[in-house]
Order: sequence, then C-alpha cells, then structure tokens
Amino acid sequence: MSRSSAQPPLSFIAPNLDLKIVWLTKCLLPFWMRSKTSIAEVRAVDLEKLVRVYQDFEGQKVRVLLAFRHPSVDDPVAIGYVLNRLLPKTAQKMGITFRKVTHAHYYVRSGYSAVGGNADGQTLLKTGGYAYYARQGRSDGPQKCAEVIA
Repeated sequence: MSRSSAQPPLSFIAPNLDLKIVWLTKCLLPFWMRSKTSIAEVRAVDLEKLVRVYQDFEGQKVRVLLAFRHPSVDDPVAIGYVLNRLLPKTAQKMGITFRKVTHAHYYVRSGYSAVGGNADGQTLLKTGGYAYYARQGRSDGPQKCAEVIA
C-alpha cells in the first residue's frame, strides 16, 4: 500500500514578457494556426467596440479584463489571432492607430506545457502568460489575477 502526502504548493511563475517574441508570434500566428491547430478560420463580431475599449485602455481611461472559458488548446491561438491580427485591422479601418502592440496578459493552466510541449509553455510566458496551478478543484489563478489587476 502506498501512502501519499501533501506536497508544498508550487510557486507562482510570472510571465517574462518579451516584445520581440510577441512580434514574432504575431507574424507566425497564421502559419501556426494552419499547421498546428484545427482552426480553419477566425471571425469576430463587433470588434469596433473592442477597438474603442483598447483605445481607452491606451489612454489610461480604463482597465481591461477579458474573460474567456476555452475548452480547447486551440482557443488561445484564436484569441491571439483576434487581438494581434483582426483588432489592429479593424482599428485601421476606423482610422485609429494604436501606439503599442495589441496583446494581453493572460492566465494559462500550468499543465498546458504538458499538452502543448515545453516550447509552447515558454512561448506563453514570453507573450504575457501567467501560469497558475489547479489542484483538486482549487486554483490560485483567481487570487493571482486579483493581485495583478489591483
């Protein structure tokens, strides 16, 4: 009979944002989607509203928290495509230029690197991802999120 004992909590892994990697992933995203995901097309509705929100965010008028529940490992890629490709194109059509690269800090379950591979996990951290640990129905993700946006 084997005994299991409680292990100390894993430490929080903060993102290591690298704007060069953000730019590179933005360029490679369409190729990544075609070769590594089952995504055929990404469409978004009412992006004009999100463009205005990002414009207010850049002007430090608002804080932005986007919440997505995604059941597939392909979903973050689609969200990245919306933020990195479709959002700037929509802004350009509206005559709005963003001063900074459109990206988002986001939370990803630490087990993602086991699904997507260690290189994928490292890329997530370098593009603004915060790894959190979920264990037996409990997660430190919401607590860490509250600390970051406070």
